[in-house]
Parts: sequence; C-alpha cells; structure tokens
Amino acid sequence: MAIFSNLHTESGLKSLEEYLSGKTFISGDQLTKDDIKVYAAVLEKPDAALANASHWYNTVSSSLAERFPGKAAGVRICAETSSADATPVADSAKPEPAGDDDDDLDLFGEETEEEKRIEEARTAAYKASMKTKE
Repeated sequence: MAIFSNLHTESGLKSLEEYLSGKTFISGDQLTKDDIKVYAAVLEKPDAALANASHWYNTVSSSLAERFPGKAAGVRICAETSSADATPVADSAKPEPAGDDDDDLDLFGEETEEEKRIEEARTAAYKASMKTKE
C-alpha cells in the first residue's frame, strides 16, 4: 500500500515521482481507484522535470476523459479561502438542534408522545364516524 502526503507541494510530487519510477499506475497495470484518489489530491499537472509523475498524470487524465466524454464547464477547487469569503454551507443550510439530540434515534421503534396523540385522535375520529353511520 502506497502512502502519499502533501501532493500539492513539490516534496509530495517528488515522492510520487520516485514511487512511479518504472510504473505506469499506482497499483497494478491498469487504472484503479488508487490512481483516482491520488489524481484528485494532485492539484495541477506535475512539471515536466518530474517525468514519471507527469506521464502518470497525463495517462490518468486521458483515461478519465475517455470514460466521461461530456463537455466540462470548468471547475476549480481551491484549498484556501479568506474568512470573509468562507461561509460554511452546513451552518447556513441547517440550524443546530437545540439541547440533547439523543431522542432522534429510536432503536426499538417505540412511539413518541406526539405519535400516540395522533393515533388516539385518528382512533377517536374513526369511532365517531362509525357511530354516525349506525
């Protein structure tokens, strides 16, 4: 199992270069999920001075382009943002639950108080409708 870190830095790309010496792919002789994971961690194409890493990057890029032929609009994901620009999506989309949230998970399928009230109201309404039919 290969371990890579800091693939966005020159030292990280050099470790990838050394690992790929004499290899075409990260694991085995064909494109695997390992290649996709490492490819995703490399922010941009390695410099031509890193021949093995550059060749590997081109090979993975072309393989992905063949498998996903749709036209890309162009998206770039940056690692850093300023604090003024950074608005966490989770904070704006969903408020934090107040208090203890242990009641959210019911392993035994027991009815809550609200469910019991609803069921009683339905039962009462059903009985009332049956009495009017008689």
